[in-house]
Amino acid sequence: MEYGGVVLLVAAILGAVMVGDVPGRVADFCAAAICRVTGGEDCELAGQAADVGPLAYRDPTLDPRPVRPPLDRPGCADPDAAWTEGLHAHNDYENGTPLQDALDNGAISVEADVWVAKPVELGEEGIMEGRQELSVRHDADETTSETLRDLYIDPLIERAEENGGEIYPGRDEPFRLVIEIKEKEDKNRDKWLEAYQIAYREIQDLPEGVEVVFSGDTPSSVAELADAELDGERIGLPPRGATFDIAPEYPDCTLPEHLRFGSDAYDPDEARYFSTLNGEWGEGKCGDQDGDGHISGEEQERLNEVVEQAHASGMKVRFWGTPDGKDRAGHGRFFPCIGYDSCENAPRERAWDALHEAGVDFYNTDHLTQSRDWLRECGEGDF
Repeated sequence: MEYGGVVLLVAAILGAVMVGDVPGRVADFCAAAICRVTGGEDCELAGQAADVGPLAYRDPTLDPRPVRPPLDRPGCADPDAAWTEGLHAHNDYENGTPLQDALDNGAISVEADVWVAKPVELGEEGIMEGRQELSVRHDADETTSETLRDLYIDPLIERAEENGGEIYPGRDEPFRLVIEIKEKEDKNRDKWLEAYQIAYREIQDLPEGVEVVFSGDTPSSVAELADAELDGERIGLPPRGATFDIAPEYPDCTLPEHLRFGSDAYDPDEARYFSTLNGEWGEGKCGDQDGDGHISGEEQERLNEVVEQAHASGMKVRFWGTPDGKDRAGHGRFFPCIGYDSCENAPRERAWDALHEAGVDFYNTDHLTQSRDWLRECGEGDF
């Protein structure tokens, strides 16, 4: 009788939800949750509900919060931690030992550029054998045998298995693998779709301690990408733990309206799949807007506003194209630098100071050791 009473109660609640002024998808979510409790083979919505986050589909008139919680300004990196908060290994595959160099320096994020691999193994009838893969390289005409799975997927799986499912034991946030899709949609849409199709398959093997952020030629609408078809197969939504970054709208360097919380066009269904604002630093863009190597008070104020807007919308921030020095390996200067403004690293440090003041989440760098030391000392000292 008690069980029957519970069923009647939840049925009454569900009935009120169905006739009330609540979006249909919220009702579906409630129905799925109830269905999982009461059981039964006819719970068609139960599987769908597993893919719907608890903050999805919020009506801003009922609950005025972004689909992702607003973010606080990050603090300085803990010098005693095994990881270095904020350290992002730009084009990590170009380092001497990809991934391992980043992990040795405590990077919390690594970036790999990928293209659909060219067929190299042909069967007797000229058909490619084995699974299609993504090759890791910067340019289309480069020749490489390195794949996303070889350089990142399998090593991250192995490390997580050794550390109880985490990349850095004790760190609250997941490790970030940034996958930049280099195939351009406007040049060859099928190749672009194929890259996402392969990537979705590959990353499903990653542990929960790793999140994936797709970068580069990302879609402006996840719904349109999900509905697109390749060889009769829908691309579908990204796997759990995978999101996209998006470029701001220039020259104002603002979030697109459908992702900017507070805008009348804010779309929570789309916003839940975009986790990062990925802005360009240089002239006419978001940081050093006049390209003189210095950050004026006006430029700093604008940069602060850009980061605050993204954080208020629940999105993290990184910038690419910041001055980063000429050579990838540098571990400090051999000779002392005389006259700071003439030093090679001066523009980089001015940019880092500006990024730190604005409160960005990731520092894009090719110089892992120098960047690690700068972040762990919160910009103090000579680098």
